[in-house]
Amino acid sequence: MKRIRIHHSLLDALRTFASKEFTVAELTQAYLSAPGCKHQTHKPARQFVYRNMLRMMSRGLLEKIESNSRWPTYKTTSSFEVDFGQRLDAPRVVSAKSPQDEIKERLAKYKSDMLCAVGETEEYSDICNDIPSLREETQELYNESRERGAILLGKIKALEELLGRYEA
Repeated sequence: MKRIRIHHSLLDALRTFASKEFTVAELTQAYLSAPGCKHQTHKPARQFVYRNMLRMMSRGLLEKIESNSRWPTYKTTSSFEVDFGQRLDAPRVVSAKSPQDEIKERLAKYKSDMLCAVGETEEYSDICNDIPSLREETQELYNESRERGAILLGKIKALEELLGRYEA
């Protein structure tokens, strides 16, 4: 299994939920309370926690539990618990990423967000064409998604320019 890097504060927060079910909100609160938390406010902390949870689920370290409650719950898998136990006893190694790696990660995220914004814009356009009675309500959402796409495109161009200078 490929190694996954998890911020030590998030690992500390996950430790409190070892072998228990939890929600994104509960893990976020535990993360914000952990020493060394790198976020000050709830929204960016929740986004950070959820992105990391998605990474861990894609690697089979977390699983989503089906329930009838309003909010989904999650639980660590046996793969995570074994790896987690080994990591607790081992010294933490901090590895520095190169600037190129940092830029490539940002670029990949922005490209993914850009695809989402394009899909959103296309859907709003389709709704306007297919259901004209919703055009007025949908127009503002359409404009916002186009603006978000334009901003992301600018960020993508900036990062590609930087990468081009590093690779030149």
